[in-house]
Amino acid sequence: MDQKKKKKDKIGKKIIETIFPFMSNQKANQQTIGQGEQVQKKVDPYMDLCQFEYIYSSMKSVSEGSISIFSEWLKIMQADLIDLNKLSQLIINGINDECKALRGVTWRILLGYLTPSKKQWINRLETNKKNYIALVDEHILSTLRNSKQPAQNDHPLNRSKDSSYNNRFEDFNLWQTIENDTKRTRQREGFFHIENQEASLFEDVKKLYIQDQVAILRLKRVDIEYNYDVLTRILFIYTKLNGQYIQGMNELVAILYYCFVNDDSTLLRSQAEVDTFFCFTILLSQFRYNFFSKDEASICNGFIQNKIRVVQEIIKKHDFRLYDHMLKIKIDPKLFMSKWFMTVFTKEFKLYDTIILWDHILCELDDKNELLNYIALAIIHWLREDLLKGEFGEVITILQNLENQKLKVIQLIETTLMYKKQFKLK
Repeated sequence: MDQKKKKKDKIGKKIIETIFPFMSNQKANQQTIGQGEQVQKKVDPYMDLCQFEYIYSSMKSVSEGSISIFSEWLKIMQADLIDLNKLSQLIINGINDECKALRGVTWRILLGYLTPSKKQWINRLETNKKNYIALVDEHILSTLRNSKQPAQNDHPLNRSKDSSYNNRFEDFNLWQTIENDTKRTRQREGFFHIENQEASLFEDVKKLYIQDQVAILRLKRVDIEYNYDVLTRILFIYTKLNGQYIQGMNELVAILYYCFVNDDSTLLRSQAEVDTFFCFTILLSQFRYNFFSKDEASICNGFIQNKIRVVQEIIKKHDFRLYDHMLKIKIDPKLFMSKWFMTVFTKEFKLYDTIILWDHILCELDDKNELLNYIALAIIHWLREDLLKGEFGEVITILQNLENQKLKVIQLIETTLMYKKQFKLK
């Protein structure tokens, strides 16, 4: 085992030093504290991000196959302009656990949050952090401050839009509605019910936040902030800016935040809440009609119905036996596919499998919504034999509880790619 580990370390170091010559001379990034004292390395988080030094530490004990992925990824990143097609093709089958350090930056790039030019990254991160903190102040803290100093003619029963009492009352209801969902988000995994380790993001407003926002908006302990509180804050601000919270949004935010807050980069971890907010906004613009808002109910319903119809037509044409069986036992695809599409399959698999599937989804640079149709076909493909055997109750239970069906996400991705190549869904 020691020999294998040494071999892996040697291969990884050789590759990384070939790609980054500056890494072969560690003294360039070190500072001598004094004669006879320990040499310490200067850590510049922004330089660490743009030069990917944190990736190097992640490569130290991985398989040769993973080192190959690391090296190819780093070569792509070294270009003046990152080639999105090469990047998406590299990870289209998912990022394995050994290579998870690549995921945070890769997702941000594929979503369009980080540009193909690395020169703009630092400014983007710094600017968005300031903007997000300003949004927290405007939509959460200012409301609380104003409620402490109401206008002279304002009163608790005032329901006008400019009433500080009314604004606080509406915000309280919205916060509670969102929190009811974030508290239930992936409870079995437990992650969202542990303390948020990156709360230092709001150190400058922390006192007001802890004493006022938590006490008023959550009515619970004020000395601990949990990860689901972060999800609530992100969705609260998103809703204040965009008009309406819809159940299911919490599932999408959760996947992004989990990925970002567990990054190997110290800088990216500290940006997790900020970047989740902006990446979620981008993602929702791409899946806008997957959610049934009151104002666009007919449009959204028609959009989802059309997606379901397209999938049904493919099954009818290429697997009439299954199509006919589902028709005979009166299975309405809306009973399961609506949830699949609306939540982008986040509720159908365990957390790790969902993240692997999202690696694949985010690699789709053209039409991510169309890709969801292929994924639906792939799921039905792998469940086909069980579906043909079952009656209504059994079949609907299978299709509404995919997590219990022991589907292998890597096989689903391979089948999705096969269907994407074979069919053109219109």
